[in-house]
Amino acid sequence: MHVALGQDKITAHILNTSAGLGQETSTGFVAETSKLMATLVQMGVRTICFARYRQMVEIMLSRVRALMKKGSEEQVSAVVSYRSGYTQDCRRGIEQQIFSHQVLGVICTSALELGVDIGSLDCCISMGYPGSSHSLQQQFGRAGRV
Repeated sequence: MHVALGQDKITAHILNTSAGLGQETSTGFVAETSKLMATLVQMGVRTICFARYRQMVEIMLSRVRALMKKGSEEQVSAVVSYRSGYTQDCRRGIEQQIFSHQVLGVICTSALELGVDIGSLDCCISMGYPGSSHSLQQQFGRAGRV
């Protein structure tokens, strides 16, 4: 897995895994994605990570924050989750934090895929194929806006 960031260029890599075929593979996929997300956030890269379901969002949030415990508490709290099931006021508050750059990383379901103005992010991670190429384009379109 390789991520290269530069002032004039962002290199995108798509990692194709067989995650979900077995518990061991799936756990490894979650661990690797968590490490990638934590590393990007610690580098100051504003990152969004799409997970397929709500439980995975919360698992990822817990793992990413645990990996970042060695860093500052400010950075740890700058990673949030966003999914259906939160109250509308809670979701609007998170959206505002993302838009105003108070949040460096957000782990979410497709609830944040489209129709919500959160400004520009630097990197998008999609944990698995979301079910359609249109959804994947919507997810990837969250990053790299100018």
